[in-house]
Amino acid sequence: MPCNASVCQLTRSIEDNDAIKGSLRELDLYASQPQIGPFGRPGWLRDLFIWAQEQLSPLGLHVNGNFQQFNASPTFSLIRLETNGPAAWFKATGEPNRHELPITLSLTRLFPGNLPAIFGVHPTWNGWLSEEVSDATLDQFADPSAWEMAAKDLAELQIASIGRDAELASRSPLSADSGAHRFQSWKHSDFSSPIRLSRLGGSLRDKPSRHIRIPV
Repeated sequence: MPCNASVCQLTRSIEDNDAIKGSLRELDLYASQPQIGPFGRPGWLRDLFIWAQEQLSPLGLHVNGNFQQFNASPTFSLIRLETNGPAAWFKATGEPNRHELPITLSLTRLFPGNLPAIFGVHPTWNGWLSEEVSDATLDQFADPSAWEMAAKDLAELQIASIGRDAELASRSPLSADSGAHRFQSWKHSDFSSPIRLSRLGGSLRDKPSRHIRIPV
Protein backbone atom coordinates (compact mmCIF):
# COMPACT_ATOMS: atom_id res chain seq x y z
CA MET A 1 0.00 0.00 0.00
CA PRO A 2 2.28 2.81 -1.22
CA CYS A 3 1.91 6.31 0.18
CA ASN A 4 0.64 7.99 -2.94
CA ALA A 5 0.11 11.69 -3.29
CA SER A 6 -3.68 11.52 -2.87
CA VAL A 7 -3.35 9.83 0.51
CA CYS A 8 -0.63 12.05 1.88
CA GLN A 9 -2.25 15.25 0.65
CA LEU A 10 -5.27 14.55 2.86
CA THR A 11 -3.25 15.68 5.87
CA ARG A 12 -2.34 19.26 6.57
CA SER A 13 0.43 18.99 9.14
CA ILE A 14 3.92 17.71 8.49
CA GLU A 15 3.67 15.51 11.61
CA ASP A 16 0.49 13.80 10.39
CA ASN A 17 1.97 13.35 6.94
CA ASP A 18 5.13 11.75 8.34
CA ALA A 19 3.07 9.50 10.63
CA ILE A 20 0.98 8.22 7.73
CA LYS A 21 4.05 7.60 5.59
CA GLY A 22 5.71 5.71 8.44
CA SER A 23 2.61 3.60 9.05
CA LEU A 24 2.30 2.68 5.40
CA ARG A 25 5.97 1.76 5.19
CA GLU A 26 5.54 -0.48 8.23
CA LEU A 27 2.46 -2.06 6.67
CA ASP A 28 4.40 -2.78 3.49
CA LEU A 29 7.20 -4.36 5.55
CA TYR A 30 4.87 -6.81 7.29
CA ALA A 31 3.11 -7.60 4.02
CA SER A 32 6.39 -8.49 2.33
CA GLN A 33 7.95 -10.25 5.36
CA PRO A 34 5.10 -11.81 7.37
CA GLN A 35 7.51 -14.01 9.30
CA ILE A 36 8.69 -11.02 11.35
CA GLY A 37 5.18 -10.15 12.47
CA PRO A 38 2.29 -12.34 11.29
CA PHE A 39 -0.33 -10.09 12.89
CA GLY A 40 0.97 -6.96 11.21
CA ARG A 41 0.16 -8.37 7.77
CA PRO A 42 -3.03 -7.23 6.06
CA GLY A 43 -5.53 -10.09 5.88
CA TRP A 44 -4.28 -12.05 8.88
CA LEU A 45 -7.64 -11.91 10.64
CA ARG A 46 -9.37 -13.53 7.67
CA ASP A 47 -6.72 -16.25 7.69
CA LEU A 48 -7.27 -16.78 11.41
CA PHE A 49 -10.99 -17.33 10.92
CA ILE A 50 -10.34 -19.83 8.12
CA TRP A 51 -7.80 -21.76 10.21
CA ALA A 52 -9.98 -21.67 13.33
CA GLN A 53 -12.92 -23.04 11.39
CA GLU A 54 -10.79 -25.94 10.17
CA GLN A 55 -10.04 -26.82 13.81
CA LEU A 56 -13.65 -26.42 14.96
CA SER A 57 -15.50 -28.15 12.13
CA PRO A 58 -14.80 -31.71 13.41
CA LEU A 59 -16.44 -30.63 16.69
CA GLY A 60 -19.57 -29.37 14.98
CA LEU A 61 -18.75 -25.75 15.83
CA HIS A 62 -18.81 -22.82 13.41
CA VAL A 63 -17.42 -19.33 13.92
CA ASN A 64 -20.10 -16.68 13.38
CA GLY A 65 -17.82 -13.73 12.64
CA ASN A 66 -18.12 -12.04 16.02
CA PHE A 67 -14.93 -11.62 18.01
CA GLN A 68 -13.27 -9.63 20.79
CA GLN A 69 -9.58 -8.79 20.68
CA PHE A 70 -7.93 -8.31 24.07
CA ASN A 71 -4.29 -8.03 23.03
CA ALA A 72 -2.68 -7.09 19.76
CA SER A 73 0.75 -6.48 18.27
CA PRO A 74 2.58 -7.79 15.20
CA THR A 75 3.67 -10.90 17.14
CA PHE A 76 1.09 -11.21 19.95
CA SER A 77 -2.63 -11.83 19.80
CA LEU A 78 -5.45 -12.78 22.18
CA ILE A 79 -8.89 -13.11 20.61
CA ARG A 80 -12.21 -14.59 21.69
CA LEU A 81 -14.07 -16.09 18.75
CA GLU A 82 -17.81 -16.66 19.02
CA THR A 83 -19.30 -19.84 17.58
CA ASN A 84 -22.68 -21.53 17.36
CA GLY A 85 -21.76 -23.10 20.70
CA PRO A 86 -19.06 -22.36 23.26
CA ALA A 87 -16.62 -19.64 22.28
CA ALA A 88 -13.00 -20.40 21.44
CA TRP A 89 -9.89 -18.47 22.41
CA PHE A 90 -6.90 -17.91 20.14
CA LYS A 91 -3.62 -16.86 21.68
CA ALA A 92 -0.22 -16.33 20.10
CA THR A 93 3.00 -15.07 21.64
CA GLY A 94 6.24 -13.69 20.26
CA GLU A 95 9.56 -12.93 21.90
CA PRO A 96 10.31 -13.00 24.77
CA ASN A 97 7.32 -15.26 25.54
CA ARG A 98 7.47 -17.81 22.76
CA HIS A 99 7.92 -20.54 25.37
CA GLU A 100 4.33 -20.03 26.54
CA LEU A 101 3.03 -22.36 23.82
CA PRO A 102 5.18 -25.42 24.67
CA ILE A 103 4.62 -24.86 28.39
CA THR A 104 0.86 -24.63 27.86
CA LEU A 105 0.90 -27.81 25.79
CA SER A 106 2.87 -29.59 28.50
CA LEU A 107 0.53 -28.42 31.26
CA THR A 108 -2.49 -29.49 29.24
CA ARG A 109 -0.97 -32.93 28.68
CA LEU A 110 0.05 -33.36 32.33
CA PHE A 111 -3.05 -31.84 33.94
CA PRO A 112 -5.93 -32.10 31.45
CA GLY A 113 -8.50 -31.65 34.21
CA ASN A 114 -7.16 -28.23 35.11
CA LEU A 115 -6.71 -26.59 31.73
CA PRO A 116 -9.02 -25.96 28.78
CA ALA A 117 -8.92 -28.38 25.88
CA ILE A 118 -6.73 -27.29 22.98
CA PHE A 119 -8.44 -27.49 19.59
CA GLY A 120 -5.44 -26.74 17.42
CA VAL A 121 -1.91 -25.36 17.23
CA HIS A 122 -0.59 -22.93 14.61
CA PRO A 123 3.20 -23.40 14.68
CA THR A 124 3.96 -20.60 12.21
CA TRP A 125 2.21 -18.07 14.43
CA ASN A 126 3.28 -19.77 17.67
CA GLY A 127 -0.38 -19.79 18.61
CA TRP A 128 -3.09 -22.14 19.79
CA LEU A 129 -6.88 -22.36 19.88
CA SER A 130 -8.60 -23.52 23.07
CA GLU A 131 -12.07 -23.94 24.47
CA GLU A 132 -13.82 -21.37 26.62
CA VAL A 133 -14.79 -23.00 29.87
CA SER A 134 -16.81 -20.03 31.13
CA ASP A 135 -17.60 -16.45 30.25
CA ALA A 136 -17.76 -15.49 33.93
CA THR A 137 -14.99 -13.97 36.02
CA LEU A 138 -14.56 -14.08 39.77
CA ASP A 139 -15.05 -10.35 40.12
CA GLN A 140 -18.70 -10.97 39.20
CA PHE A 141 -19.25 -12.92 42.43
CA ALA A 142 -19.58 -11.15 45.78
CA ASP A 143 -19.62 -14.44 47.68
CA PRO A 144 -16.06 -14.98 49.05
CA SER A 145 -16.59 -18.74 48.89
CA ALA A 146 -16.13 -18.51 45.12
CA TRP A 147 -12.63 -17.10 45.61
CA GLU A 148 -11.89 -19.64 48.33
CA MET A 149 -12.84 -22.55 46.08
CA ALA A 150 -10.80 -21.15 43.20
CA ALA A 151 -7.76 -20.83 45.46
CA LYS A 152 -8.31 -24.39 46.71
CA ASP A 153 -8.46 -25.77 43.17
CA LEU A 154 -5.35 -23.86 42.16
CA ALA A 155 -3.53 -25.20 45.20
CA GLU A 156 -4.48 -28.73 44.13
CA LEU A 157 -2.95 -28.04 40.73
CA GLN A 158 0.22 -26.74 42.36
CA ILE A 159 0.48 -29.84 44.53
CA ALA A 160 -0.09 -32.11 41.55
CA SER A 161 2.75 -30.36 39.73
CA ILE A 162 5.32 -31.23 42.41
CA GLY A 163 8.19 -33.13 40.82
CA ARG A 164 7.47 -31.78 37.34
CA ASP A 165 9.84 -28.82 37.61
CA ALA A 166 12.52 -30.09 35.26
CA GLU A 167 10.04 -31.26 32.64
CA LEU A 168 8.27 -27.92 32.49
CA ALA A 169 11.46 -25.88 32.76
CA SER A 170 12.84 -27.74 29.73
CA ARG A 171 10.03 -26.21 27.66
CA SER A 172 11.40 -22.74 28.28
CA PRO A 173 14.22 -21.20 26.21
CA LEU A 174 15.67 -19.88 29.45
CA SER A 175 18.44 -21.70 31.26
CA ALA A 176 17.37 -24.74 33.25
CA ASP A 177 18.07 -22.96 36.54
CA SER A 178 16.15 -19.86 35.49
CA GLY A 179 13.23 -21.88 34.17
CA ALA A 180 13.07 -23.97 37.32
CA HIS A 181 13.21 -20.82 39.44
CA ARG A 182 10.23 -19.35 37.58
CA PHE A 183 8.26 -22.56 37.98
CA GLN A 184 9.09 -22.76 41.68
CA SER A 185 7.99 -19.13 42.06
CA TRP A 186 4.67 -20.01 40.44
CA LYS A 187 4.19 -23.03 42.69
CA HIS A 188 4.92 -21.14 45.91
CA SER A 189 3.17 -17.89 45.10
CA ASP A 190 0.60 -16.63 47.60
CA PHE A 191 -1.43 -15.18 44.68
CA SER A 192 -2.24 -12.00 46.56
CA SER A 193 -2.88 -10.37 43.17
CA PRO A 194 -5.74 -11.55 40.94
CA ILE A 195 -4.67 -14.10 38.34
CA ARG A 196 -6.39 -15.92 35.54
CA LEU A 197 -7.35 -19.55 35.97
CA SER A 198 -8.04 -21.43 32.78
CA ARG A 199 -10.13 -24.33 34.03
CA LEU A 200 -11.37 -25.48 37.40
CA GLY A 201 -13.89 -28.18 36.56
CA GLY A 202 -17.53 -28.50 37.58
CA SER A 203 -20.54 -26.41 36.66
CA LEU A 204 -20.63 -22.63 36.97
CA ARG A 205 -24.31 -22.65 37.88
CA ASP A 206 -24.02 -25.44 40.46
CA LYS A 207 -20.64 -24.38 41.84
CA PRO A 208 -20.06 -20.68 41.16
CA SER A 209 -16.35 -20.90 41.97
CA ARG A 210 -15.67 -23.39 39.21
CA HIS A 211 -15.07 -22.73 35.51
CA ILE A 212 -14.30 -19.13 36.34
CA ARG A 213 -11.75 -16.78 34.81
CA ILE A 214 -9.94 -14.66 37.37
CA PRO A 215 -9.41 -11.16 35.91
CA VAL A 216 -5.93 -9.80 35.39
